[in-house]
Amino acid sequence: MCAQQMPVAWVHLPFSNDFATVLQFLQHRYAHVPAQRWVERIQANEVRFENGVSITLSTPYQGNCRVRYAKSHPQEPRIPFEVQVVYENEHIVVASKPHFLPVVPGAEFIQESLVYRLRQELDLPELSPAHRLDRDTAGLVLLCKYPAQRGAYQRLFQSRAVKKRYLAIARASAPLVPPETLWQHHLAPAPAPAPWFAMAIQAGEANAITQVRRCIALDANKVFLCLEPITGRKHQLRVQAAHMGFPLLYDRFYPHMQPKAPDNYAEPLQLLASELAFRDPISGESLHFKSPHTLMYGGADVLRLPALLC
Repeated sequence: MCAQQMPVAWVHLPFSNDFATVLQFLQHRYAHVPAQRWVERIQANEVRFENGVSITLSTPYQGNCRVRYAKSHPQEPRIPFEVQVVYENEHIVVASKPHFLPVVPGAEFIQESLVYRLRQELDLPELSPAHRLDRDTAGLVLLCKYPAQRGAYQRLFQSRAVKKRYLAIARASAPLVPPETLWQHHLAPAPAPAPWFAMAIQAGEANAITQVRRCIALDANKVFLCLEPITGRKHQLRVQAAHMGFPLLYDRFYPHMQPKAPDNYAEPLQLLASELAFRDPISGESLHFKSPHTLMYGGADVLRLPALLC
């Protein structure tokens, strides 16, 4: 096993005119942490930008970037679901993560993250994701073993060379959507007073495109969706589905923000990143993966219903 190290947390700095310095943002963002603790972390050189540049007490605030810092209290309650490794070769790991587990360490979850767990389990201290998946979403994530190769796999996602398929269960307040329908919208950060992480559909040229492969009624007010996002915007499927009249079952953010509460493990967001397919940029091999995780409806595995298979 690789040596235990102090976990590193990440925080995204959104576009904002509310903060003069990075320190001010951190003290506001983590109001539950004593303000002096952030001063001490910065003075101890424990807070840096993603590129490694140190942050000082007077570093100006910069939107749309990430900051990392040493997590001082690594003990966390365990998220009681397991990661399943689907594939591994000399360059990559493909894993299926459960609902509630974040991909990368963050403010609230450090050891309880996909990357931290797999770094320890597989003895791969440099393992890092080539893309992201919401904490609330279960399913497949492609991770790279070494930084030098990560860019090649990230470019697959940037150039839309990865075929992604998601399955979902949603509440229905609109007529069923015919197969092959395209959802095309302009996604942007939601205006205030929405939380900093929220997204919304706004006027503008479409920058979020999803193909609907299946939309099948499960009962009078629930539908099964099979979706293939062509773009990869933040919260894309959740926002689009809610906007089109199919809010995902147990979604805490869309269409209406729910009050912050402890995770309800009995009601996971019914969204699964079920398939990934791409040509490996290093070996040239065509790869296709399916998640061993599933969605549950009425106490049964919805993917075992023959009429719902895509």
